[in-house]
Amino acid sequence: MSLVQKYVKLINDSSIQVTKFFLLIPPAMVVYLFFPNIEYTNRIIVSGAICTAIFSAHTAVGIHALIKKEYKTVLNFLILPAIMVCFVAYLGAK
Repeated sequence: MSLVQKYVKLINDSSIQVTKFFLLIPPAMVVYLFFPNIEYTNRIIVSGAICTAIFSAHTAVGIHALIKKEYKTVLNFLILPAIMVCFVAYLGAK
């Protein structure tokens, strides 16, 4: 079993509170970087770059799971982060 498969299994089988927290923070940070009234400090730039890399990896895992028709993984890695992106963008636009 590869490292990615172990990670996906860990996320899919773990407690919902822990895993959803880890899955939903990176997309929220990525959307936060696009808010117009943000002051870009070094901390925000570094954490944004890390969250963008994590979010991109999660999206790739979700697309791969969609191709293989693993619906629980698609829910965890594509649909829930997309909902979080919409939610944070809605709150930021308000």
